[in-house]
Amino acid sequence: MIIRLHLLLVLLVGSFICGCDKTTLNGTRGHSDICEIHHVHMEQKKVPLIYGLMAPTDFSLTYHAASTNSFPHADDVGVGGCIVDTPKWVLIYSCPKCEEARHQWEIKYGKTR
Repeated sequence: MIIRLHLLLVLLVGSFICGCDKTTLNGTRGHSDICEIHHVHMEQKKVPLIYGLMAPTDFSLTYHAASTNSFPHADDVGVGGCIVDTPKWVLIYSCPKCEEARHQWEIKYGKTR
């Protein structure tokens, strides 16, 4: 699954400035808790952080474009890049309307996982 580029940037920067909990990165720091697509309040959600470089496929590129434009805050994993590090989790913002839009997209086009 491909995650938005700005989340990856947040994760990389967050790895340098995270607090005492070295197993969880804070990907919400410095970001609004209002969804830019649906204009609703988002809740924080702790998701697993995965590492590794994933080869893009036609499907993953289509999913990435849809997620960026229709459901940017419906991630269920975080991407830590190709360098394996200590953190195992990342705190992200989750929008209920983004999650519903992702669910509808997955019904129409299939799941990515």
